[in-house]
Amino acid sequence: MRTLALFRAGPLGSAINPQPTGACVSDNIRRYIGIRHRTKRTADGEARPTQVAILQGGKVRKIDLETEDDELDFLLARLPASWRMLADGEDVPSGVLARHVKETAKGRKIPETYDGFKAGDTIAVVAGGSGGNLSFALSRRAEEIGAEVLCIPTGTLKDQRGDAAKEDDASTLVKLVSELKELFKPVTSRDRELISLVETWRDREEAMKARIAAEQRLRQRLIGKVFRSSEGRYPEGAIEDAFDEARANDVIVQALVKEEARLKVAVEEAVERMPVYREFLSEVKGCGPLLSARIIAAAGDIRRFATIEGFKAYLGVHLREGAFPRRKAGTRANWNALGRQGFYLLADQWVKRPASEWGIKLRAWKVEFRKKHPTPVKDGKRTLYTDGHIHRMAIWRSITRFAEALYRAWRKIEGLSGPPQTPKKVRPGTPALPSETFATA
Repeated sequence: MRTLALFRAGPLGSAINPQPTGACVSDNIRRYIGIRHRTKRTADGEARPTQVAILQGGKVRKIDLETEDDELDFLLARLPASWRMLADGEDVPSGVLARHVKETAKGRKIPETYDGFKAGDTIAVVAGGSGGNLSFALSRRAEEIGAEVLCIPTGTLKDQRGDAAKEDDASTLVKLVSELKELFKPVTSRDRELISLVETWRDREEAMKARIAAEQRLRQRLIGKVFRSSEGRYPEGAIEDAFDEARANDVIVQALVKEEARLKVAVEEAVERMPVYREFLSEVKGCGPLLSARIIAAAGDIRRFATIEGFKAYLGVHLREGAFPRRKAGTRANWNALGRQGFYLLADQWVKRPASEWGIKLRAWKVEFRKKHPTPVKDGKRTLYTDGHIHRMAIWRSITRFAEALYRAWRKIEGLSGPPQTPKKVRPGTPALPSETFATA
């Protein structure tokens, strides 16, 4: 699976010994650390290490974490920082990991000093994105050792980036957290619950896709076998019957079926821990645990949306030039497809539940739109305001209004009072005003 469960297993010390042999790099100066997480390698094989910038004593040094093992080493303060050669006949010290023993032309070398996350450090990360597992582990580790992990919304980072390149976000983060800490918020146990839901949802989606792909391969092999048989034809329905039998007996498919079922339960358990589900979404007819998980996973942290319009735009339920945006050639679909699909699936449930609260509202909007547009209108090659068009208009109006209700309820549940404030653009070195903070109560 794509998720590194080790990052979310705990306690950390139970998975890997966090006390390596050798001196850990240290001094009495507080360290600020910016981390830009990246997928370690692209589909084309291009290396994309996680980038780390460490501000200490007025100087910034950079580290590339090329593998997930490197990330774990940094997390547990056992990332080799300097090396020494083993003397002739010298054994490898008992605390040194086997993968830290390097063979060279001159002999073997082992770490002499280590670097990584330690007490008193302040780490800055970006909220959401690919680094959820690492943020989860860093946050939990911070509670164990007496450090802190802070996150900043992607939009705020973009506003504050200025002329700096995105590729240098690790350095930008470390400057911002050292000079404008008000723009960040702590990554807490509540955030870890959200991260766990998002990552578990993604795992379940990948398991489902893997199961579907395995079934498709199995079916195509069976079809080929049928058409290449000596008889060349089978009684009607025999292919599907044979496929059902093959599917039931295929070890790989059945293993994937079980994995998908296990993750489905995990998603349902994770979403039950989310306050927005317990207090709002679970009360909406048709919005079950899996559909709620899809919407929550797509939106992520509600505090990163400064406005209700931004929330709707991110999830693809906004208006563009007076109409709902659609994928078109030459235009960018810059919304979250997972969330947009989730809202549309929810609206489909309202259609099937006309007596529910939102089913009644959907039908009311259909009536309203038909009164406003009593007859179809020809517009070039298109015909507007047909029954189907009115139905789609009512669906999207329902979705928009529900997204607005969700946004307001979610903020209230999270204890965010009053209208959210959009942080103004402030450069590092300029004192922050009270409104220039992460959207909090």
